[in-house]
Amino acid sequence: MLKLLTLAVPSLIASALLVAAPTSTRADLRPPPMPKGAPEVPAGARAWFDAAEAAMKDGDAARFAALCDPRGLTDNLVGGSGNPLESIFEQGTRKGWRLAIDPHDLPYILPGKKGVILRPVVVSDGHAKPLDRLYLLLVTSKDATGQTVYRALGAGEDRAEVHALAR
Repeated sequence: MLKLLTLAVPSLIASALLVAAPTSTRADLRPPPMPKGAPEVPAGARAWFDAAEAAMKDGDAARFAALCDPRGLTDNLVGGSGNPLESIFEQGTRKGWRLAIDPHDLPYILPGKKGVILRPVVVSDGHAKPLDRLYLLLVTSKDATGQTVYRALGAGEDRAEVHALAR
Protein backbone atom coordinates (compact mmCIF):
# COMPACT_ATOMS: atom_id res chain seq x y z
CA MET A 1 0.00 0.00 0.00
CA LEU A 2 2.80 2.40 0.92
CA LYS A 3 4.55 1.67 -2.39
CA LEU A 4 1.35 2.52 -4.28
CA LEU A 5 1.04 5.86 -2.45
CA THR A 6 4.65 6.82 -3.15
CA LEU A 7 4.01 6.28 -6.85
CA ALA A 8 0.67 8.10 -6.96
CA VAL A 9 1.52 11.23 -4.92
CA PRO A 10 4.05 12.79 -7.36
CA SER A 11 1.66 12.44 -10.29
CA LEU A 12 -1.19 13.96 -8.26
CA ILE A 13 1.01 16.92 -7.32
CA ALA A 14 2.08 17.43 -10.94
CA SER A 15 -1.55 17.31 -12.09
CA ALA A 16 -2.57 19.86 -9.46
CA LEU A 17 0.21 22.21 -10.53
CA LEU A 18 -0.80 22.00 -14.19
CA VAL A 19 -4.43 22.74 -13.38
CA ALA A 20 -3.52 25.69 -11.15
CA ALA A 21 -0.97 27.19 -13.54
CA PRO A 22 -2.05 30.42 -15.27
CA THR A 23 -2.17 30.40 -19.05
CA SER A 24 0.22 33.33 -19.28
CA THR A 25 2.78 34.31 -16.69
CA ARG A 26 3.12 37.90 -17.86
CA ALA A 27 0.24 40.11 -16.81
CA ASP A 28 0.69 42.38 -19.84
CA LEU A 29 0.03 39.43 -22.18
CA ARG A 30 -3.19 38.30 -20.50
CA PRO A 31 -6.38 39.77 -21.95
CA PRO A 32 -8.66 41.58 -19.53
CA PRO A 33 -11.52 39.57 -18.10
CA MET A 34 -14.63 39.38 -20.22
CA PRO A 35 -17.19 41.97 -19.15
CA LYS A 36 -19.80 41.30 -16.52
CA GLY A 37 -23.34 42.46 -17.08
CA ALA A 38 -24.89 42.73 -20.48
CA PRO A 39 -23.25 45.30 -22.76
CA GLU A 40 -25.07 45.58 -26.03
CA VAL A 41 -23.45 44.84 -29.35
CA PRO A 42 -23.18 48.28 -30.99
CA ALA A 43 -25.65 48.88 -33.83
CA GLY A 44 -22.76 49.56 -36.24
CA ALA A 45 -21.23 46.18 -35.42
CA ARG A 46 -24.58 44.48 -36.06
CA ALA A 47 -24.77 46.30 -39.39
CA TRP A 48 -21.27 44.99 -40.22
CA PHE A 49 -22.46 41.39 -39.78
CA ASP A 50 -25.52 41.98 -41.97
CA ALA A 51 -23.37 43.50 -44.73
CA ALA A 52 -20.70 40.77 -44.43
CA GLU A 53 -23.34 38.03 -44.66
CA ALA A 54 -24.83 39.60 -47.79
CA ALA A 55 -21.39 39.98 -49.40
CA MET A 56 -20.48 36.36 -48.64
CA LYS A 57 -23.84 35.07 -49.87
CA ASP A 58 -23.45 37.03 -53.14
CA GLY A 59 -19.74 36.21 -53.49
CA ASP A 60 -18.99 39.94 -53.72
CA ALA A 61 -15.31 40.25 -52.76
CA ALA A 62 -15.23 44.04 -53.36
CA ARG A 63 -18.16 44.63 -51.01
CA PHE A 64 -16.55 42.41 -48.34
CA ALA A 65 -13.20 44.20 -48.79
CA ALA A 66 -14.94 47.53 -48.14
CA LEU A 67 -15.98 46.16 -44.72
CA CYS A 68 -12.37 45.43 -43.75
CA ASP A 69 -9.36 47.48 -42.81
CA PRO A 70 -6.96 47.01 -45.77
CA ARG A 71 -4.15 45.90 -43.44
CA GLY A 72 -6.14 42.94 -42.12
CA LEU A 73 -7.72 42.01 -45.43
CA THR A 74 -4.61 40.49 -47.00
CA ASP A 75 -2.35 40.01 -43.95
CA ASN A 76 -2.83 37.96 -40.80
CA LEU A 77 -2.37 40.58 -38.08
CA VAL A 78 -3.49 38.31 -35.23
CA GLY A 79 -0.78 35.67 -35.02
CA GLY A 80 -0.76 31.88 -34.95
CA SER A 81 -4.51 31.46 -34.49
CA GLY A 82 -5.50 34.03 -37.11
CA ASN A 83 -6.13 34.30 -40.82
CA PRO A 84 -6.24 37.15 -43.30
CA LEU A 85 -9.83 38.34 -43.56
CA GLU A 86 -9.93 37.60 -47.29
CA SER A 87 -9.39 33.91 -46.50
CA ILE A 88 -12.46 33.97 -44.25
CA PHE A 89 -14.44 35.43 -47.15
CA GLU A 90 -13.06 32.86 -49.59
CA GLN A 91 -13.81 29.92 -47.29
CA GLY A 92 -17.28 31.24 -46.49
CA THR A 93 -18.28 31.68 -50.11
CA ARG A 94 -16.77 28.33 -51.14
CA LYS A 95 -18.21 26.32 -48.23
CA GLY A 96 -21.50 28.17 -47.87
CA TRP A 97 -21.08 29.50 -44.34
CA ARG A 98 -21.16 32.92 -42.71
CA LEU A 99 -20.34 34.66 -39.44
CA ALA A 100 -23.20 35.39 -37.06
CA ILE A 101 -23.36 37.20 -33.72
CA ASP A 102 -23.77 34.76 -30.85
CA PRO A 103 -26.65 36.18 -28.76
CA HIS A 104 -25.26 34.43 -25.65
CA ASP A 105 -21.78 35.95 -25.88
CA LEU A 106 -20.90 39.36 -24.47
CA PRO A 107 -18.97 41.88 -26.57
CA TYR A 108 -15.79 43.50 -25.27
CA ILE A 109 -16.05 47.22 -26.00
CA LEU A 110 -12.59 48.74 -26.45
CA PRO A 111 -11.71 51.75 -24.29
CA GLY A 112 -12.88 54.99 -25.84
CA LYS A 113 -15.37 53.05 -27.97
CA LYS A 114 -12.62 52.58 -30.59
CA GLY A 115 -13.99 49.18 -31.49
CA VAL A 116 -15.33 45.90 -30.21
CA ILE A 117 -14.15 42.31 -29.91
CA LEU A 118 -16.92 39.83 -30.58
CA ARG A 119 -16.99 36.05 -30.61
CA PRO A 120 -19.18 35.18 -33.58
CA VAL A 121 -20.15 31.67 -34.58
CA VAL A 122 -19.59 30.17 -38.00
CA VAL A 123 -22.98 28.98 -39.23
CA SER A 124 -24.26 27.24 -42.33
CA ASP A 125 -27.79 26.74 -43.55
CA GLY A 126 -27.06 23.03 -43.95
CA HIS A 127 -26.10 22.51 -40.29
CA ALA A 128 -28.23 22.90 -37.17
CA LYS A 129 -25.27 23.63 -34.86
CA PRO A 130 -22.50 26.22 -35.29
CA LEU A 131 -19.48 24.87 -37.14
CA ASP A 132 -16.88 26.90 -35.24
CA ARG A 133 -16.24 30.06 -33.23
CA LEU A 134 -13.63 32.77 -33.49
CA TYR A 135 -12.80 36.20 -32.10
CA LEU A 136 -13.29 39.17 -34.41
CA LEU A 137 -11.90 42.67 -33.89
CA LEU A 138 -14.00 45.44 -35.40
CA VAL A 139 -12.48 48.93 -35.17
CA THR A 140 -14.27 52.21 -35.68
CA SER A 141 -13.39 54.81 -38.27
CA LYS A 142 -15.14 57.67 -40.03
CA ASP A 143 -16.51 57.31 -43.53
CA ALA A 144 -16.61 60.07 -46.16
CA THR A 145 -19.74 61.58 -44.61
CA GLY A 146 -18.26 61.65 -41.09
CA GLN A 147 -20.36 58.73 -39.85
CA THR A 148 -18.76 56.16 -37.56
CA VAL A 149 -18.41 52.79 -39.27
CA TYR A 150 -16.99 49.45 -38.14
CA ARG A 151 -14.31 47.68 -40.14
CA ALA A 152 -12.82 44.27 -39.43
CA LEU A 153 -9.12 44.43 -38.57
CA GLY A 154 -8.41 40.83 -37.59
CA ALA A 155 -9.85 37.49 -36.58
CA GLY A 156 -8.50 34.44 -34.80
CA GLU A 157 -9.31 31.61 -32.44
CA ASP A 158 -7.17 32.87 -29.54
CA ARG A 159 -8.73 35.69 -27.52
CA ALA A 160 -5.38 36.90 -26.15
CA GLU A 161 -3.93 37.27 -29.67
CA VAL A 162 -6.98 39.20 -30.93
CA HIS A 163 -6.93 41.40 -27.84
CA ALA A 164 -3.21 42.08 -28.34
CA LEU A 165 -4.01 43.38 -31.83
CA ALA A 166 -6.56 45.76 -30.31
CA ARG A 167 -3.89 47.44 -28.17
